[in-house]
Amino acid sequence: MWMKNLFYFCSVKETKILLVSNNLFNTSGHEKCNIDWIFFSPAGTLEPGKRTGKFRLGKDDLIVDENGNSHISVEDYAVAMVDELENPKHHYERFTIGY
Repeated sequence: MWMKNLFYFCSVKETKILLVSNNLFNTSGHEKCNIDWIFFSPAGTLEPGKRTGKFRLGKDDLIVDENGNSHISVEDYAVAMVDELENPKHHYERFTIGY
């Protein structure tokens, strides 16, 4: 199941990042804290490949291609993660990536 690959990223004062497996993530109470958190969900398949820079971001729904497959390369996932850390567009929410 793709949900097992989720990670929780928490940026504290834009200088520290906390990475925790989704088994420890519990949304209750997080909306009341002063930590600007995001939950970055990879596609159903996350594997080494090429950096294309051509991917889509979404919110809560799994992103699939025209054939119904959900995949992303580790390289593009890393690019999107760094983009989000350097130029935050998501706050107190989950988002996902896929082709």
